[in-house]
Amino acid sequence: MLSTDGGLSFPTLLADGIQGGARSFSWPIPPDLVQQSLRIRVIARSISGSPGFGDSNNDFATAALSPVITSVEPNVVGARPAPLMVTIHGRNFYQGAIGLIGAQRLSTKLISDTQLEATLPSELVSSPGTITIAVENPDSQRSQPTNLIVLDAGGAAGPVITGASISGKKLLVNGIGFGDGAKILLDGEVQKKTVNDEQNPTSVLIGNKAGKFIAPRQTVVLVVRNSDGSLSNAFNFTRPQ
Repeated sequence: MLSTDGGLSFPTLLADGIQGGARSFSWPIPPDLVQQSLRIRVIARSISGSPGFGDSNNDFATAALSPVITSVEPNVVGARPAPLMVTIHGRNFYQGAIGLIGAQRLSTKLISDTQLEATLPSELVSSPGTITIAVENPDSQRSQPTNLIVLDAGGAAGPVITGASISGKKLLVNGIGFGDGAKILLDGEVQKKTVNDEQNPTSVLIGNKAGKFIAPRQTVVLVVRNSDGSLSNAFNFTRPQ
């Protein structure tokens, strides 16, 4: 049980029915109690049912975690004249969290600590391009950016990057319209060891050894160039820690 008044009362139940053989516990702190002064009370019962309890001797405080985006749905759309509502999935979204595009605050609804709904104004999705979305909590901690791709209303005219990831020393780039012999450009530099994935050649490119050039938490700009010279959207990729 949890106290916010120095141990005078313990109104918040964190866990119940824990088996007696357990030796350690992990409890989620409700988001509205993060950064408050807290105490914990543990109540235990003997085999005969006799209760006993113990309280923490001093107050402690929990630190708010930075928000993290894992995906945006949808993340590829056609240009449109109307606003677009997207669902942002992740973790550590607290009450008052907002979606951001640059410094522009989006109309945002908190669904849970792992999900937000944000509405993009029509002027942001009326023409093709890459939109970078982030989440900011009330304490000003901000997530890593993620991308939403707006295609021409008639469809993609060339390659389009929709995502990227690191696997060992390899940089994996996902998208559509990757031609045979397409190359990855990392911050403008052609990755000569780029190959099309054997199973998904038009939607996955592999930059062999390109992953070692991106440090943890570093953000780079990725572009795909097809052999006919057509270029994809510029995609901001931040390597996880």
